[in-house]
Amino acid sequence: MSGILLRGTARIARLDAADLRGALFLTQAQITAAHGSSSTRLPIGVGRPGHWVPGSPTAAARTAEAP
Repeated sequence: MSGILLRGTARIARLDAADLRGALFLTQAQITAAHGSSSTRLPIGVGRPGHWVPGSPTAAARTAEAP
């Protein structure tokens, strides 16, 4: 996710499947306030919040639509 700048809190940010491994100055508080999934890539030292969903909403929707 090159060129993304998160200022203040990322309270409404949807980070599903985002690759934030190269993000600079990303804080745990910003990540905790955002929405993400197990497919979101985080930089070393930033933990995945417990409220993040196991997969992306798109993947969940495709699974629900499958016959």
